Amino acid sequence: SFDTKQISAGISSFVFHAFTSRPDLSFNHVFARIWQFTFGMIACLKILIDNRDGGHGQEETIFLDTSESSKKLKWDNNLFKTYSNSILIITIAITFYSTPINPLIARLFEIYNVVLNKTFTNYDQVEIQNRLWQKNDFVQLAIPNIGVWVGRNHRPGSSGNGTLKFMILGSSTMANLAPLIQDECGPKAKEISQVTFPCICRYQPCFKACEPVFPTQSWHCTKQFGEYLEAVRDEKPDYLLMGGRFMSMGDPLAENITNIDFDPFLAVARDQLEEYMKHVSKKIILLHAFPRPVIEEVEKLAQHFREKMTPEEIDASLSLFKLIVDSFEKGYNIAKQRYDILLKECGAKCDYIDYTKIFHNPETNTVRYFNDIGLSYFTSGLHLTPIALEIARPDIKELCSKL
Repeated sequence: SFDTKQISAGISSFVFHAFTSRPDLSFNHVFARIWQFTFGMIACLKILIDNRDGGHGQEETIFLDTSESSKKLKWDNNLFKTYSNSILIITIAITFYSTPINPLIARLFEIYNVVLNKTFTNYDQVEIQNRLWQKNDFVQLAIPNIGVWVGRNHRPGSSGNGTLKFMILGSSTMANLAPLIQDECGPKAKEISQVTFPCICRYQPCFKACEPVFPTQSWHCTKQFGEYLEAVRDEKPDYLLMGGRFMSMGDPLAENITNIDFDPFLAVARDQLEEYMKHVSKKIILLHAFPRPVIEEVEKLAQHFREKMTPEEIDASLSLFKLIVDSFEKGYNIAKQRYDILLKECGAKCDYIDYTKIFHNPETNTVRYFNDIGLSYFTSGLHLTPIALEIARPDIKELCSKL
């Protein structure tokens, strides 16, 4: 049977789950996940020992050396207590005193396109890798040593030698870019704060992420729109890096508007950008609008290659079926136009990150969201995959070098 300490631990776990654990954070909460695993192991060992202690039949026990059995049982119980105490100490230590990996060491494990391609021998393996990236998509957004990415947080692990305050702000798109920004801008930072919110939908699938320059027309985005500005006012960063997938910024012009200068969407975005500028001492970096991937087709990339379609053939189909990249007329063109105006009016106080440049394919003069063997650059959550992040790294590094 379980003793009082173990029962108390179980009750405390239930109380944490029932009354203090937030559903949008608990899955990615490092301490919660380690706690769950730890107590699963402790319970398993306890049951095994109890079964061993109580499972001997009467006929069997008369042949046992009582002294040896007692010693063995005592050793098992001591082992159980030692394991239980040790694993709890380790749990607390790695949760509250963990040290982030030095980026220079971490880069030894980076995934590079050429090296990665050579590790695959067939398209089944490519499909499995793409699916693994889908499976781990939102788990990988979690901030190291914190275990969450939703809300306002400070990213640990800055070198401490920098003098600048950075803020990363926006939807999960910016949470996806945050580790790359920290890697490349981190040496100049004394502090990196992150304010990112998830897509929240009453119904699935969910694609209504909240834009930081316009209150995306979704029931939850008005509140988050205000929280974005409040966070910038509070933190007063030197550099603000912000963005998200275009949503309302890609809505068409109203029928009665022929001049984009009178566009109400653009007017709101201008005002919001000006408000941000009041509280940013040096520069705002925007994630520019980028063509939407067609997720249903991205998930079939390996299948297209298995059917002997070449990358060029898939690219050629863009003009007909928009196989991998959605039609530019479905929001991208007008979103790009609005962002271009914002950046032009902002002048030297603004810069931008441009996926259309990073993933540009000169042969077709458009974007390509997959590599030469069918590895996807986007997940089904519309986040960059690890291989795509490495392709984006040189551009982020160049950007950070100029700050």
